[in-house]
Amino acid sequence: MKQAWICLTRVPEPGRTKTRLLPVLAAEECAALHTAFLKDMAMLAGQVEADFFVAYTSSGPWDVLKEIFPMAKEFFPQEGADLGLRMHNAMKKVLSLGYEKCILTGSDLPRMRADHVESGFRTLDEADAAIGPTADGGYYLVGLKRPCLALFEKQTYGHSSVFDATMAAAERAGCSVVKALPCSDKATHELENAFLPFLAGEWENIPGVQCCGLGGCAAGKEPELSQGFRDKVKEQQLGNVYTYCASCAGCLRRSGVENVHHVLVDILGTGEESVLSMASLWNRAKRMF
Repeated sequence: MKQAWICLTRVPEPGRTKTRLLPVLAAEECAALHTAFLKDMAMLAGQVEADFFVAYTSSGPWDVLKEIFPMAKEFFPQEGADLGLRMHNAMKKVLSLGYEKCILTGSDLPRMRADHVESGFRTLDEADAAIGPTADGGYYLVGLKRPCLALFEKQTYGHSSVFDATMAAAERAGCSVVKALPCSDKATHELENAFLPFLAGEWENIPGVQCCGLGGCAAGKEPELSQGFRDKVKEQQLGNVYTYCASCAGCLRRSGVENVHHVLVDILGTGEESVLSMASLWNRAKRMF
């Protein structure tokens, strides 16, 4: 079955993207954050069996998107007077190419996983449309088997009734809808509030300690490096220990250090446990060899 996934995005250009974060981040940092979100999206695109399309805002040097999404089947500018019409026109364009199912998402969805997108495609087996709700009353994903202007026409966005209003519009149009998996779209003040604890207060580097090196298979090639990393952290009997490396967090926890935090997990609020398992070792081996 031919499936398509459209990513609706701005070009990650300083001063034009994530501008509501400017009181906290510089324009270049906002653009870098958006770029990171897009790279996450590109990684997910490789895990989903669907052709990938990018619908971009017409302003800005959009060629940068080709570097981020080398696997994309096509790039095209968004068309329409408002967000609803831009989404409708993007889906109408891609569905006209002969796809039986089409999913559309935004671009700043760091908590979205491949199974969120796949749930949208599966849901379309049961209904005319799929909508993935977010906790703030909006939605992060919409899926269709044929164009449905009623879902997007005369809609407003950015408020807590977006999901309900879209569901009501579908009912009036006689379009059956089933929910896809819910997901959070960390953005604006929610994202800002998640970052603030890591930007405030006093932070100290742990002296004499470097990364565990497990990502490069140091446990096998340089066991003293890996063991020394764990011993030095345990000897210092520190309070909370924060690391940007999931391997470091898992390594320390397996060694009995319980107050370890993986910064990205804490910022995104995913609640994931960092553990060093055979699965993670196998993934690492596949990347190495």
